[in-house]
Amino acid sequence: MILTPFGERPDTRDARAGKAHVAGLFWAFGASLLALPFARQQDAPDWGATDHTRKLAYTDDEDESPLDKPFAMDVREFDEAVAEDPDWEVAGSLAELVERESAARYGRESERLASSGLVDLTRLAAGERVFLLECAGCHGSEGDGGGPAATHLVPRPRNLRRGLFKFASTPVGSRPLREDLFDTLTRGLVGSAMPSFRLLPEEKRWDVVEYVRWVAIRGEFEQVMLDIAWDDGELPDPDEVAEIVEHRWRRENQKVSYPSVAEPPFDEESVARGRELFRGSAGCSACHGDTGRGDGPSADEFRDGWGYRIYPRNLAGASFRVGDEPERLWSVIANGIGGTPMFGQAGAASPEGIWDLAHFVQHVAAGGEEAGR
Repeated sequence: MILTPFGERPDTRDARAGKAHVAGLFWAFGASLLALPFARQQDAPDWGATDHTRKLAYTDDEDESPLDKPFAMDVREFDEAVAEDPDWEVAGSLAELVERESAARYGRESERLASSGLVDLTRLAAGERVFLLECAGCHGSEGDGGGPAATHLVPRPRNLRRGLFKFASTPVGSRPLREDLFDTLTRGLVGSAMPSFRLLPEEKRWDVVEYVRWVAIRGEFEQVMLDIAWDDGELPDPDEVAEIVEHRWRRENQKVSYPSVAEPPFDEESVARGRELFRGSAGCSACHGDTGRGDGPSADEFRDGWGYRIYPRNLAGASFRVGDEPERLWSVIANGIGGTPMFGQAGAASPEGIWDLAHFVQHVAAGGEEAGR
């Protein structure tokens, strides 16, 4: 027997070398497949591309309500209307006027904004960096809900510039607390494209909260300026508009609804009381149906505050946007959902009654309510 210095027969060594060569080819082929998408030229996102899925207009048989237009489009249409109206006397472009008034009050160098306490200016730059990196793909670089991914998402990413937020510890019509925005950012919204950013360092999440507040406050000022002008046929006083917007966002003017009584036992008696409220004085069944399956008589009659069709949730087997914890369901039922027809029960139902409603909703979600019961 002829042995190599390592004690192997030549044919064995050659066979192993051949196998190694074949394995190397497979590895090279696999690596090329993985690297190919990154090797070719990548197109940058077109932030200014037309988003054909935005709700820009209604047909004649649809009711008026806010539309999800980019603010620039709203201003441009207003300018066109003003140009055709001889009674208007506006010096220069309306877009330039609104931008100037907005910058004077809510620009980053604005003394009014710095002294207002509405936004922590020291966090804005850091918050913007994180927002553009993590959030702009959906919400858009201007925060108007028109990012490149928006056309593919249902529900659409929120247009933050209208001051409307769905989930908060404050009643519908109020602005969210900082803690509410932080909570949404941290937890995400179940069943939507809004992920949890729990792994983002806490300080960065608070930075984003301040940036979102700034985008929302400034955007709301600009939008209210335009809305009042549309309604009144003349430009409003910018200082009066600023006072309206700032009043809405000040913590001392925001009422927080929270469970003021302990949760009663989650038992058949509580579910029965909740069912009675759900189908009766609380008015829930008009949209959600008697069994909570989203098939009430008014189920297909509504739009949300951004102009899109909205349908009541089928509660059977549902996972809820804010989570399934009883106290979170209590808060949603008590406060309602901003920008939607879902009004809050605080003040209409007792705190105990809201707990019963929460238990009935949990009962339906767990499959405990038979269809037609």
